[in-house]
Amino acid sequence: MSTVFEDHPEMTDDLASFAFVPKKAQEFLKPLLAQGAQGHVLNVLGQSWKKAVQADALVSKPESVTFQVLNGADPAVTLCAVIKPNVREGGSPWYLTYAGKDAHGILKDVAIAEQPPQEQPVAESAPQQDTDAVSEPEHAAAPQSSAPPSNAADLKDYAFIWMGPGSTFFKEIAARALPEPWGFGENDYSILQSYITQTFYKLRRDGLVLENPERTFAALNTGLVTQRLEDIFLCFKPNHRTDARQPWEFAGICTQFDNTSDFTKRLSARLRSTFPDMPRRARFFTNVSDIVFDASKEIICNWDHIIIENVDRIPTDFLASQLYGRQAAEMRQLVESIDYDPDRGYEDDPYGNHAKGEAAEQFNQLRAFLNDNPSIFNRVKAAMDGALEVAQKRAAYSFRTGVPSFYPRADKIQILLPLCLMDEDEPDCALVTSKDAWGNYEGMTILTLRMAYKNARLLCRPESEWLSV
Repeated sequence: MSTVFEDHPEMTDDLASFAFVPKKAQEFLKPLLAQGAQGHVLNVLGQSWKKAVQADALVSKPESVTFQVLNGADPAVTLCAVIKPNVREGGSPWYLTYAGKDAHGILKDVAIAEQPPQEQPVAESAPQQDTDAVSEPEHAAAPQSSAPPSNAADLKDYAFIWMGPGSTFFKEIAARALPEPWGFGENDYSILQSYITQTFYKLRRDGLVLENPERTFAALNTGLVTQRLEDIFLCFKPNHRTDARQPWEFAGICTQFDNTSDFTKRLSARLRSTFPDMPRRARFFTNVSDIVFDASKEIICNWDHIIIENVDRIPTDFLASQLYGRQAAEMRQLVESIDYDPDRGYEDDPYGNHAKGEAAEQFNQLRAFLNDNPSIFNRVKAAMDGALEVAQKRAAYSFRTGVPSFYPRADKIQILLPLCLMDEDEPDCALVTSKDAWGNYEGMTILTLRMAYKNARLLCRPESEWLSV
């Protein structure tokens, strides 16, 4: 690191004195921090930078510096932040471009050991039979206990819901909702699971998960409807497990006036008697223009992040086709040997974000090769740029080409565009675009088609010609 400090002596000062930290990076990092640190993201970054400098625990490259972010919520997960020289005139000399999980093990050789938090999450156990989950409001006795206060932003931290073997949670929701594909195979509810968990995050963020003052009942609007177009609600009661980390536990599913069974009749009566107004749906946008792609605008892509950091989301057949010539022959053989489908993942983790195990190591070798060979990187970039140009032309012809999606962690609408890399009529992945401060689009990252569908489903069921189950 001495060379970096010699060239940039300003970097020995506080992070805030030489680096601009955008709000979207802060929002992305916030939920990954321990609860006590979530309201002090800038302070966490500043202190993390100081400790990294003191411990010489930095990974420096000509175009970037990566350091560890401390105070993570999960001690088993290493967090990192990446700063790069700011190319925009008039601003801070450095710019924080990423803060989140060290998914590619950049800091594996320099990571600072953190002390684990004193209280560890308690593993979820199978649910106990509870025949009196919800009682008639007019005959209900005074509650024995209430849920403790919580600022949990994730459903798994907010309420105990059994999702292990024998769980029927998502199956029950799917049975009540208007029929649509909720997974990518038989008995698969991964799309619905993503929808419910991400919708909860948005509702919680906007204060739309209702809790009564006594904290004896809570409810939310799933945004889904029955075949009679009745809103479907999830209800919660205080968690009776004294050793549980979640203050609430799942009580049941119902509509406002639900006569499906005696249980749902009691539950809906409890819902109506507890809250003067029914829980509202999540609101993802205020302007219709936000969900329509403007093909007249320019798209500036973060190709370094898209190609290098997410190379395992790009079809290996396409990558191999760009690795020709003597310089790339050996790497081409390696890429052709990778046993990994980015849109299907692994048997035990079919919807994971990145490759694991041997495939992860092979992709890391490819990343290093592309970093060290600009001509090959530019070749891949040019091919993907060409696919993007075709996508823009399709979007200019049909507004349905740009599929709106929502990224809850950044609380932002994004537009998905198809990238046809191998066949001009067959999309291989989706480019995620987001409007910048000047009304143009930034190409933020790429998603597999399954990831893209899940993000798009948060707004509504996608009806695009290119994005489907």
